[in-house]
Amino acid sequence: MNYLTLPERFAKRLELVRRLNDYAQEWQALSARKQELPFKGAEQELATELMAIAMNPKARAQLETLMDEDWAADRKKNIGMGSRPHEEIVIGSGYHAAVYCAVRVANGHPPPLVVEQNDRVGGAFAPSRGPSFWSNSRNRPGPANVPGSGGALNTIPGALIQPSMISADEFQSNADIAFAIRLALALYAKVATGKRVRAITRGNGPGPAWSVSINSSDDKDPTSWTVRGRRVIDARGMGIERVFGSSGRNVITFSQFMARMDEPFPLRGLRRVAVVGGGDSGKCAVEALFGMSPARHMSVPDLDRIEQCDWYAGDLPKNCEGFRDVVRGRYRRLASLLPSVNAESKAPVRVIRTKADLRGDYYGAIVNERRYDLAIFCGGFSRYESLGGYTRENFGVDRCLVAIQESIGIFAVGPVANLGFTELEATQSWSGVPENAVAMWRLGPRTGLLAQRL
Repeated sequence: MNYLTLPERFAKRLELVRRLNDYAQEWQALSARKQELPFKGAEQELATELMAIAMNPKARAQLETLMDEDWAADRKKNIGMGSRPHEEIVIGSGYHAAVYCAVRVANGHPPPLVVEQNDRVGGAFAPSRGPSFWSNSRNRPGPANVPGSGGALNTIPGALIQPSMISADEFQSNADIAFAIRLALALYAKVATGKRVRAITRGNGPGPAWSVSINSSDDKDPTSWTVRGRRVIDARGMGIERVFGSSGRNVITFSQFMARMDEPFPLRGLRRVAVVGGGDSGKCAVEALFGMSPARHMSVPDLDRIEQCDWYAGDLPKNCEGFRDVVRGRYRRLASLLPSVNAESKAPVRVIRTKADLRGDYYGAIVNERRYDLAIFCGGFSRYESLGGYTRENFGVDRCLVAIQESIGIFAVGPVANLGFTELEATQSWSGVPENAVAMWRLGPRTGLLAQRL
């Protein structure tokens, strides 16, 4: 990928960002060090400019807006939904879709068609446009490595711009990772948003082997399409976020709460809040409630201050000393919100180690008969079901399990593939953290290897 082979539309948008924004200072400073980048020639020039844009808030926001406008225009025109067959169809527009498309294009293949059910591209890292939560992995450069090695953990194999090229924060924000993912898809894929894949069936007659049935994600729109492709990559990610029925505006999911961080006063009117779930999402939600997230919204404590947060968190310790001893370093500062063993004063966060009975009503949320202004449900995900219904077989490259093959030409990658720890991995200390089974550093290189060898 270089200036000469940039997608025509992206090249035009890049030129528009140049005209509307002044990021000459960042560009000039980075140009003096561009020889240190792991690229040559035109790729080096493009990477330098995109890094300069990422470091300039106004230019970055402008490019984000232009990418969204392009994908929205394609959605209205149903771009990619015509009768012309596609070489490859990728389901989902998150991290693993970006890895697969970047590596395929880097190896000389045409950009795949990416089908995304949401309007916003970027997957689980893009519930908000701005930064709303920190990742678990420290910000380090280089190729992906395992925890404890001192190497990088959040990289996008094959992509020109990496999250570590965007900011110097100790932990990368979701917005930085999402921006790198979205850039990769803008450069290396054709993206159709607002489209939900219903099923994959064998094609009839000559041509591509698979027919993908697609509906509009808008339940009021009855439009449907059948798109043909030679290969289908299922990269749908973690699954469907668990919700509590139609509880309304007072009971929301983690992603819905993170989306509120884009608003000027996301905590307005909140005094008593319940967080249900003690996993990473629950911890990030508590961080956001008490100003420990990277969110840069317009708010001050005098106007918006959480007086009490009840955290229904299962096995988490109830005091700050015990909490600090058992959680990973990334979350230890949350301990300051919990009561000390010997403290007499009331702490802002109270851990309640009982099962939460949650419901909402007109006035707020009710958890175990306690009333709250808001309840944030961080209950994880329900796994996606197979779209093809075919036999699932392990698919390996060079003795490394990289994907699940549902049939010749259909591959599941990333979290949706459910690639458990191998016997060797189970002997490593990091396998004791269940979340590492779906970590980017573990599964991203496997998706890249699949894309390289197919």
